[in-house]
Amino acid sequence: MNQQTKDFHIGALLTVATGKFLTLGGLKELYEIYSFMTGEDLFTHQLPRAMEQCQPVLLEQYPQFKNIDVPALNKTNIGDWLKIQAEQFGEILPVKQLVNHEPIDPIVEAKALGMEVIIVDDIAGDSASALAELRHD
Repeated sequence: MNQQTKDFHIGALLTVATGKFLTLGGLKELYEIYSFMTGEDLFTHQLPRAMEQCQPVLLEQYPQFKNIDVPALNKTNIGDWLKIQAEQFGEILPVKQLVNHEPIDPIVEAKALGMEVIIVDDIAGDSASALAELRHD
C-alpha cells in the first residue's frame, strides 16, 4: 500500500511536533494537517485525539524535530523564528498519513467524551445531512 503524502508549511509540522501553536496559517492550517494525517474531516472536539495520534508519527518521520527548543514567541518574532527553521529544515515538507487509522464518527466520539449531542433533522428535506449541536454539560 502506498502511503499518501501532502506538503505542509514548517509551522504546521512544528505545531504537531511540539504541541505549541507555531503556524502562521491559523487554525485552518491545523485542521488541514490533522485532517489529512487522520483521513478524517475533524470536528473541534476531535483535535486533541488527532494531536495525540499524529505527533509520534510525525516525529518518526522527522526525528530532528524531537529536540527543537521553542523560545518565547509572539506576533512580532514568530515569523523570523519560522524563517530560521525553514532555512534549517525546509519551508514546505511532505507529511505522511497515518497507517491503518480507524476514523471515529464525530457524534459517537462526542457522546463518549460526555458531550450532550442534539440532532436536528434537515428542515428543507433536500439532503440526508443533519445538524449536530455539541454542548458540554
